[in-house]
Order: sequence, then C-alpha cells, then structure tokens
Amino acid sequence: MDGAPKSNRLMPIKAAAEYLGVSQYFLRQGIKNDTVAHIRSGNKFYIAVDVLMDTLRNNVVIIK
Repeated sequence: MDGAPKSNRLMPIKAAAEYLGVSQYFLRQGIKNDTVAHIRSGNKFYIAVDVLMDTLRNNVVIIK
C-alpha cells in the first residue's frame, strides 16, 4: 500500500445503485448474501461504495 488514506463513502441503496450503474436489486441481494460491504442503521442500509467499486473491478469475468 502507498499509505494514502482510503475513502469510505457510504451511500443509501438507491444513490449507490445510480452512482455505480447497477440495480437496487443487485445491491439488496448482495446485502442479503453478505457479499456487498454495508452498514445498517435502523432499517436503512448504507453501501460502502469505494469498497464495492474495488471488488467489482477486481472480480470482472469476461465471457468469450
């Protein structure tokens, strides 16, 4: 690591889906399966957008 602080932006599901270009269903299923980094506050879920972006970038599968 380069020692730079990592940003941990938290967004509600709807905003995160729009920002990432994925569906709300995708994020909700990831929360349910515990594959999407999130925080729950009461009945609201907040997505750790930067962590999810890194995960999506590193786990891309190209089908030929």
